[in-house]
Amino acid sequence: MNLGAVFIHLRDFKKARDFSLRALDIFEKHFGKDHPETGKIITNIGNAYRELGDYAKGRDFLLRALNIVEKHFGKDHPNTAMTLMNLGNVYGDLGDNEKKIDLLLRSLEIDVKHFGKDNPKTGITLINLSNAYGDLGDYAKARDLLLRALEIAEKHFGKEHPQTAEILDSLGTVYGVFGDYKKQRDLLLRALDIKEKNFDKDHPQTIITLGKLGTAYGALRDYAKARDYLLRALKINEEYLGKDHPQTAIILSSLGAIYADLKDLKKSYEYQKRAYDIFLKSYGPGHQHTKLSYQYLQDINHSNNLNSLFGVQSNNPNPTYMQNLLNLLMGLPRNNP
Repeated sequence: MNLGAVFIHLRDFKKARDFSLRALDIFEKHFGKDHPETGKIITNIGNAYRELGDYAKGRDFLLRALNIVEKHFGKDHPNTAMTLMNLGNVYGDLGDNEKKIDLLLRSLEIDVKHFGKDNPKTGITLINLSNAYGDLGDYAKARDLLLRALEIAEKHFGKEHPQTAEILDSLGTVYGVFGDYKKQRDLLLRALDIKEKNFDKDHPQTIITLGKLGTAYGALRDYAKARDYLLRALKINEEYLGKDHPQTAIILSSLGAIYADLKDLKKSYEYQKRAYDIFLKSYGPGHQHTKLSYQYLQDINHSNNLNSLFGVQSNNPNPTYMQNLLNLLMGLPRNNP
């Protein structure tokens, strides 16, 4: 195993990228640009860039990797299926969920052909497909795929395995979409308990679950618990991914909405402004995250002058904007104003 792959396993994506880029030059000289071993390094680089939030670079490297894998192994090989899945996920990050679904359906067909319908590899592809259908608003399809994946995971890994926790995590989001916030909370608490048993309370694997629990408790109007879970997620995320990562901005945005619910408009504005600056830098002004974050900030400014944010009592800004922000960033549907 090369060092880049080791650091990806350790979730140190900056080191994974840097070591893999150094290795790429060596592998291209010794094996050639189209060799399968070179393709592995290119895949590691693409995955590292994706985890670091540079989705365009991640896509470009993974497209190179797919070309190499298909050339050497064929279009129906399990290695091709894995590359298609990685590439599909990065297209989802870039907002092209239809392209993501097309690639993942190709990956699923290969997995079923080689491993069978109940194999864990098939289960992983089902999870990624469910996320894509959820992003397109087909939550019933997403739920059904996740329930299939959960059955596979519990059968092969057990009810306390991290893979089971990831599926419970995603199912929690879907039940939140259906408005069953207690079911959402309970699934997420199960997922968090499994992750904390297998890792620890400050491990990066807990970040998403903590953030979603913040959303669930916010929907149940327990804003203090929502804030506490989101602050835990923010601390871990900043430590592992940095203060300017898009995922950090998602948590900041959610905290902005929760602080508004707690009637602390000063903190609400400060967190949301930090999030907006990250979204603008990472995605540009036209991305849905940037636009919704900007809309929220504008709503505060229209509803309250800046002095009111720093000590003068006033009403909350329009809750529709804040709820849409929270919903969009944590994987839930938007409400119509």
